[in-house]
Amino acid sequence: MKWAEHVVEQLRAKATTHGGGTAPVEHEGWQVQVEAEATGPVGVSAQRIRVSAPHPADPAEAGRELAGRVTYLLEPLRLVEASGERALVRSAPSERWGETREYYEAWIIRSSERTEIDLRRYRYTRSSRQRAPRSIDVTWEVAGRLLDDIRESLEAAQERSTASPST
Repeated sequence: MKWAEHVVEQLRAKATTHGGGTAPVEHEGWQVQVEAEATGPVGVSAQRIRVSAPHPADPAEAGRELAGRVTYLLEPLRLVEASGERALVRSAPSERWGETREYYEAWIIRSSERTEIDLRRYRYTRSSRQRAPRSIDVTWEVAGRLLDDIRESLEAAQERSTASPST
């Protein structure tokens, strides 16, 4: 069983079909937390998906890897900024409906022992200049693919970080 299949199986078992909840899972040193609004037989509606790797990795490299791998969400991702221990990945271009737009946002944060990707979705309203959380709606199959791609992005970034002494 692939890593993500195991994690999704645990998430499905922990989340309820009556309103969701927070489903934390730890597997092979990796920590995954899905804050689900609702789950069902087909998928999950999540406010947040967090994945924490058991090793430090270069956030900018992880952001580039993530944007290159995750090409199947509603909008493509791109690395927006990176500095030191943090990087920001967002949807590009954002979908626009009149004065609002929705987008994904992922912060990648490195500590001395771990690297975390925190993925969320927002709706920005131009007239009020405010953003509000939106749900990330995916099937369980896409959730598994997303978790695999996040893990592979962090692993590739970690491998490049240790191979390159300049990082």
